[in-house]
Amino acid sequence: MNVLSGCVTVAAAALADAGIDCVDMVTGGVAALVASDKGDTNTPSIVLDPVSLEHESILAACCVAYLPNRAEITNLWVKGQLPPSDASLHTKLIGRAIQASKGNYRAVLERLQNNQPPNS
Repeated sequence: MNVLSGCVTVAAAALADAGIDCVDMVTGGVAALVASDKGDTNTPSIVLDPVSLEHESILAACCVAYLPNRAEITNLWVKGQLPPSDASLHTKLIGRAIQASKGNYRAVLERLQNNQPPNS
């Protein structure tokens, strides 16, 4: 899912860098539900931009393509199994993926602003 998120982000950054007019700049973000270090699936936690080598078990992952200025999700991908013990877990997972997307947006926006030629 991280690769998909990165592809969404760099494609949008390329459009913005080329000066193509868009309503907003979409960025990708990923959050995953991971089992605790001891492999206990009863107390999972949500991590942003997960790396599979750092976690023993990834139970589910969510990738969003998000327009922050419009507060719109343009695409949503969820993979894996969410435990039925917490009915709001999918909402939390999506919310954290949006949080990751907003962080990526700030980083890309700062880079694009620093890359602009000076006013003549």
